[in-house]
Amino acid sequence: MTKSRIAEWLLSQVLPPDRAASTVGDWMEDAIERGPVWFWSCVFRTLLSRVWSDFAESPGFLVGLALRGWLYSCWLLVGTYFGLFAGVCILVPLALLAGYLTRQLHWHPSWPVSSAFIAQVWIGACQFQAGRWIARRARGRELAAGIVACMTPTVFFFLLQLVSMHFRGSKLDLPATLPSEIFLLAGILWFRQKSLRSVAQ
Repeated sequence: MTKSRIAEWLLSQVLPPDRAASTVGDWMEDAIERGPVWFWSCVFRTLLSRVWSDFAESPGFLVGLALRGWLYSCWLLVGTYFGLFAGVCILVPLALLAGYLTRQLHWHPSWPVSSAFIAQVWIGACQFQAGRWIARRARGRELAAGIVACMTPTVFFFLLQLVSMHFRGSKLDLPATLPSEIFLLAGILWFRQKSLRSVAQ
């Protein structure tokens, strides 16, 4: 993938695809004289300025949407958890009975690792779906909504930590929310690309 394709993809997250392509085309011509550093600085300055203008246009809406998206992902986690729990309560006794009868069910040392991996994939899938839910309600401002949605839980827990430090004297401990937030942002970008393809068709 050439740098122009990458730049077009980045700008298409905040601009219409035809405008992103024409803008990158103009910069590519000037980049012959000014160099790649100038080119990429133009790309990222435009990207950040568009995200900021989208946020400044309606910050309350985007923060509220981020909080609703967080509640939606929690609802997905709880709902699927109880669904899986009910399924496990039915399937595990049947599997144990089948293993006892056939003498083929043995504990494998990789099971704990596999269960941790499955839990991470499960949380990631819920976050991905929450990202799609947020993007559907922030059409045209998906990237700004995604960044706000990724930052809101971290800022919220950081403020809780500051309050806890003030009243309890506890140590500051930043939450490690980045992995699940990557899935959320991926869901938002996936929805944006799907919307652009449907408009193009």
